[in-house]
Amino acid sequence: MSEMTSDAHMRVSAIVVTYHPDFPVLQRQLTSLALQVSAILIVDNTGNDSVADWVVSERIPNVTVHALAGNRGLGTAYNIGIAWAQKQQYTHVLFLDQDSLPENNMVAELADALLHIEQNGAKVSAVGPLCRDSRTGAFAPFRQFSWFGTRRIFCSGDARHIPADFLISSGSLVSLDVLETVGGMKEDLFIDHIDTEWFLRASSFGMSAWGVCTAVMHHALGEDSCRIWFLGWRTIYRHKPFRYYYIFRNSILLWQLSYAPLRWISGDVVRIGVLAFSALLFGPGRFDYLKMILRGIGDGIRGKGGKFVSS
Repeated sequence: MSEMTSDAHMRVSAIVVTYHPDFPVLQRQLTSLALQVSAILIVDNTGNDSVADWVVSERIPNVTVHALAGNRGLGTAYNIGIAWAQKQQYTHVLFLDQDSLPENNMVAELADALLHIEQNGAKVSAVGPLCRDSRTGAFAPFRQFSWFGTRRIFCSGDARHIPADFLISSGSLVSLDVLETVGGMKEDLFIDHIDTEWFLRASSFGMSAWGVCTAVMHHALGEDSCRIWFLGWRTIYRHKPFRYYYIFRNSILLWQLSYAPLRWISGDVVRIGVLAFSALLFGPGRFDYLKMILRGIGDGIRGKGGKFVSS
């Protein structure tokens, strides 16, 4: 690991999940990571050897590629990475999407914050960076649960880190000891809400998540965004229609979990209501969004997980 990390006993492996990546973007990410972590594992969901061949052709050092036969989802890819890191005896893992670009001191700042918070007696599930939208340059707030959505918490003043009820998985630094206690990712969710479910589960073990204001990561939040008024002005990050299947299905699956608090369920009902409102009233492809939302709701009620199969 880079000497920027203050604890010589912390050995971090980055787990990067790819699916038909943009190679120039991926190369910038790996170049930054190579100076900050002990090793990088790419778990590739593309279904061929294109990423592995590219790593060899570009002679990128300290990178291992685990190519899957097909797209097995984000949760499965993360769990493969966790098992690999355990076998290699790393102490922590850093989860990353293929298009997330950490600033040069991000891992060191995350590690320092994690150690500081733990030394003050808190049980930490994970720490995560301040995300800067790679398109707009705007900083995203950290989030805490509320009965009517989520409460936005912004970095201000001299605050180095602030408590959050959950973090996006990309950029999260997690101890393998914590993963041993809480368990890995819920694979049948496939894509969306994998991070939310894990943080809900970690919270049931008395662990808390923290956002680190001094660690910055550039990350694309959704395909595009719009601002709408729904119980106040909100910025909505929109995705392609098929993602709405997973968002709505997985929300309903999570509502049924014994460790999902009512405050989060209430807020999530509002959240997906806003998503449906924005998808069906603004922008093109309303019928496609409606079809995916209804299919997701139906499969969620039936308790069906896994990869979406069109019929």
